[in-house]
Amino acid sequence: MSIYYIPKDKTNSKTQIMIAGYEIANPTFSENLEPVGESQLTLHLNFISNDYSPNKFTKFLDAFNNFLQEYNRL
Repeated sequence: MSIYYIPKDKTNSKTQIMIAGYEIANPTFSENLEPVGESQLTLHLNFISNDYSPNKFTKFLDAFNNFLQEYNRL
């Protein structure tokens, strides 16, 4: 029987997030002058952390979602 290690929550976790790359899909031309499709930005992120639990992703996505909600109110 194999043992699965469940990481403990770190109280002093440190996480660094960097953009590893991105892709942009932005239609810029429509021959029949109708509105073109939606634009897309795909981000590739690197997480460097001393926290081996998935909490770093949850914290980041919660903060990023709050940022997007605030930004979309402008």
